[in-house]
Parts: sequence; C-alpha cells; structure tokens
Amino acid sequence: MRSGQFWQNESYDHIIRNSAEYRNVINYVINNPVKAGLIDDASNWKWTYIADSVKEVLSL
Repeated sequence: MRSGQFWQNESYDHIIRNSAEYRNVINYVINNPVKAGLIDDASNWKWTYIADSVKEVLSL
C-alpha cells in the first residue's frame, strides 16, 4: 500500500476562455521542446500528437 503524497502540488491553473487563448496554449505546449533547445523545429519532435480537430482550429 502506498503512503504519502501522490500528486505534485499544482502551481498554476488557467481557464481557457476563447479560441485565441486556446491557440496560444496549444502553441506554447507544441513549442516547449524548441524553447528547451531539444530540437530546432516543433514538427520534428516525435512525441507530439495533434488531433485532427485541433489541427483544424490551428489551421495546420
């Protein structure tokens, strides 16, 4: 049986209120590996999956 804290405390919660904000959050997440210097282009990050419905919103 497990004891102690399981989940890490959250430091930030945010409600997405409109499509522009939604696009900004998705772009932020997609570009994290680039910002971290792990790759030069976000499309080269093999662990990124973008659902077709999200691609439509982002015009990808």
